[in-house]
Amino acid sequence: MKQLTTEQTAEFLLKRDRFLLLTHKNPDGDTLGSAAALCNALRELGKTAYLLRNTQTTDMYLADVTEYFTDYSALDGEFTLISVDTADINLMQVNEEIKDAAIALAIDHHPSHNQFAENLLLIADKASCGEIILETLNAMQYRLSPETAKLLYIAVSTDTGCFRYKNTKAETLLAAAELVSAGAPSGNLNQRLFMSKRLSRLKLESMIVGGLEMYMDGELSIAVITQAMMKEAGADSYDLEDIATVAGQPEGVEMGVTIREKSDGTCKLSVRTTNYANANAACAYLGGGGHGMASGANVDLGIDDARAKILEAIKNVWKGDEYKL
Repeated sequence: MKQLTTEQTAEFLLKRDRFLLLTHKNPDGDTLGSAAALCNALRELGKTAYLLRNTQTTDMYLADVTEYFTDYSALDGEFTLISVDTADINLMQVNEEIKDAAIALAIDHHPSHNQFAENLLLIADKASCGEIILETLNAMQYRLSPETAKLLYIAVSTDTGCFRYKNTKAETLLAAAELVSAGAPSGNLNQRLFMSKRLSRLKLESMIVGGLEMYMDGELSIAVITQAMMKEAGADSYDLEDIATVAGQPEGVEMGVTIREKSDGTCKLSVRTTNYANANAACAYLGGGGHGMASGANVDLGIDDARAKILEAIKNVWKGDEYKL
C-alpha cells in the first residue's frame, strides 16, 4: 500500500482512464455525493467513469446519482477500481462480483481506515470525503461545474449535519462557499435534505422518543427501532436517513445509541457523541468503526443481546482518558 498526497492522487487520476467508483454499504450522502462528483468530473475531463450500482441507495439520493450508475455485467475490459469514503473492505457495497477485485485507490477520511487498497489518499481531519475530492479536483486544475458542485455539496453538508456537527471547521465552510459559488443550489438542497420529513418519518420519530432508554445518569441514551415500529409508522429506508441523531437530542445526553433491527433479525448500531465520549472506540469492541463522534457496527444479534453488548463496550471506554476527543 502506498500513501498518496492530494497532488499525487491528482496525477494518478490524470494519467489513467476507465474508472469504476465504489461506495459503501447503506450509502449515505458523503459516499454517494463524493463518488458521483468524482465520476462527473472525470467524464467532463474526457475520461470513462462509472459508479458501480449500489442497490441499497435510498430514494433520498437516487435521482442525484442514477445517471452515473452501471452494472458490473455491462462493463467491457479492464477498469481502475476506486473506493470512496469506505474505511474497511468489509464495508464495501454489497456486490459479489467485486468481492475479490483489487482496489487500485481508496479515498477516505475515516481515522479507523483499514488499509486495503494499492494506493490510499487518507486525510483523517476532514469533516467529509467530499472535501478531499474537492481538493483533489482543484489539484487536477479542474474547473468546478454546477453539477459537480451540487454533488459535492450533498457530500459535505450531509456528513456535517448541514454544518451543525462539531466536525465542521472553518475549512469546511470555505469548501461549502466554494461549491455554492460554483453553482451548488444550497437552499434547495438544504430544504430537501434537512428541512422536510415525510409523515411516516415523524411517526417513527415519535415512537423512538417515546421509548428512549436513559443510562449513565442521563448522559447515555439508547433508541430502539424494531421492524414492527417501521411497519406501524409506514416507514421505509428513506425514513432512516440520519435517524441516529434522534437519540442524542435530549438535553444532557453525551452519547446517543440507535439499535435498529434489520429484516433478518440482526441489528445495526449507530453511535453519536457530543464532547468526551468516543464513538469509534465503543464500536471497535463490536467490530465496527468510524469517527470519534460518529461510528457504527453491524452485529449478528437480536435487540436485547445487541443492547447488552453495546452497553458493555461503552462502559469499557466511558470517560477513559485514552478515548477522549
